[in-house]
Amino acid sequence: MREYDLGVMTELALRKLKSEGTLSLQKLYSLKSMGFRPLLKHFESIGNLFVNNDMLKDYLEKQYDIYKGERKQAWRWQIIRRSAELIMYFVATGRVDLPPLPRWNKRDCLFYVDPTAEQLANNDNINGLVWRTRYALRKFGYADRTLRYYDQSGFRKLLDAHRNAGTEIYSRKICAQLVLDTKRLVDNGKLHRYQAIRKTASLLHEFHQYGTIAPAQLSPYCANKKSSRKRGWISFRAVTQGTSCAT
Repeated sequence: MREYDLGVMTELALRKLKSEGTLSLQKLYSLKSMGFRPLLKHFESIGNLFVNNDMLKDYLEKQYDIYKGERKQAWRWQIIRRSAELIMYFVATGRVDLPPLPRWNKRDCLFYVDPTAEQLANNDNINGLVWRTRYALRKFGYADRTLRYYDQSGFRKLLDAHRNAGTEIYSRKICAQLVLDTKRLVDNGKLHRYQAIRKTASLLHEFHQYGTIAPAQLSPYCANKKSSRKRGWISFRAVTQGTSCAT
């Protein structure tokens, strides 16, 4: 991934903003003092101004955690976000006419960064496997709303689980444990549903095993049910501990 000098890019972006006059002096001052300045100070404090987009996204994640729930500070978060997004946009395009940003969803860098050619070529790499499975799923004509649901409530959490386990190698056991943990939360009334986790874990296993997917409705949860290509899902508890069926 391309690295760049954050100090240089910030200065160049500011010059272009001033020369194009697209922002009022007040907005330009706010962007500089409450957006770019804290951004630079953060990376100066860790002794590294040579950054990439992943590092800026990590920065935004941390800032979001600080400001979430603080409605009176929402405006400050918006400036922080826009400043970092503007730098990434400027590095990619050389322009500063950043379009309106979509509603923020807390992001995981692994999920939003395209995998490398090596990761895509390795069927066991979880980053490449998730990306290829998602791409295959889009060919079935699901609505964008449904795909976003699978992305945010399924695939992203599967990636999180592998990252938290410290591995980039696809693990059926990690996926199965996540399904069981999520089902337990549903059973305890702490979550409303866990279908997205079940579905995406099944699709991931199916694509890993066959190189294709055939989405189908999930059959009722059964811990010891054997893997079924036709139904497009797998047994989860049997993978981790081999216990009896659950209703």
